[in-house]
This record gives sequence, C-alpha cells and structure tokens, in this order.
Amino acid sequence: SGGMMGGMMSGMMGGDDEAFEVMRITAPSQAGKTPIYIPNQLITLPDWRKVKPANTRKMQLEMAMGPGMMMGRMMGRSAFSISGESMDMAVINFSVKANTFEVWELSNNSMLAHPFHIHNTQFQVLGRSGRPLAATERGLKDTVLVNPGEIVRVLIPFAGYTDTQTPYMYHCHILEHEDGGMMGQFTVT
Repeated sequence: SGGMMGGMMSGMMGGDDEAFEVMRITAPSQAGKTPIYIPNQLITLPDWRKVKPANTRKMQLEMAMGPGMMMGRMMGRSAFSISGESMDMAVINFSVKANTFEVWELSNNSMLAHPFHIHNTQFQVLGRSGRPLAATERGLKDTVLVNPGEIVRVLIPFAGYTDTQTPYMYHCHILEHEDGGMMGQFTVT
C-alpha cells in the first residue's frame, strides 16, 4: 500500500501487523500503604453568576483572504487582525482594571476556526452563538475555540497583578495567525 515509499516505511517501522510498545505507564506498588482515592470532583468552580462586569469588549477575529491577502502583504499589511488592528509591539491595545471582571465577545467572520488564548487569567465561557455549552466548556479555560460565523462570550476575572509597563497578550493560538498579526496586548492597572 502506498507504492515503493510506503513499502520502505512499513519495513522500517516493523510492518503493518507487528505490535510494538509506544509507552508504558506504571505506578509504584501500594502494598501495605494507605489506599489512594481519586475525588469525584477535582476543584469547585467559582460561582460568578452575580458578577457585574466592569466592561464588555467586542473583538472581531479577522483574516484577509484571496487577492486581499496578497495585496495586503505586498503593501506591508498583515493578513490577520483583531478588530482591524494587527499586532504592534509598540502598542498596548487597552488596559483593564485590576480585581474586576470583563465580558469579551469574540466574533469570527473568517473561514477558519481560531483558538483564542488570553494570558494571565482563566475564564468561563458564557455562550456560543446562542447554543448550549458542551460539558467540556463548563470549566475554567485559558483558550476557547471560535468557529467560523460564531460569537463566543467569555467572562474574565482580572486579578491584582498590576503593571502599567508590562502587558499581557491575547491572540489566536495558531502560530501562523498570531505571527501574521492576530494578537494584541493589554495591561492590568
């Protein structure tokens, strides 16, 4: 299968039907020791239902396609942006107030999904274009997938780590997208 190259690779890897060990996981013996129990719940999620957000930010994840992407690159513009702004190390896009919460509405009108990551915090996903959340989205997150055509709302706490000079990043977690400009900076004051 796969011609000469496939046959060579199969021979090098030991054939298609040969079993081989990839990883072995072992635990130390518990003989004579107190049994170890795994709790039913690892952490208790914070109850943020009564939180009054200090601000709501709307962010549009944008990506130039086709001729627009090519023309933009030829003219020195980035192919990726957030609300019309591409990453600039000299620019702090905004500041958030310490010990407050914000709601960020992340919308994606591009043709690709963007895993959106926020530094220095963990947040809760509030909603995904009006659809119920999957069980996997009910915990604390630092990254959320924003699919094409979706608006994802997240509730973000900003702790007391303040510094007017040192920013934190928010960005698409696809390396080519963040390097292409889909990234920004914020400070906590």
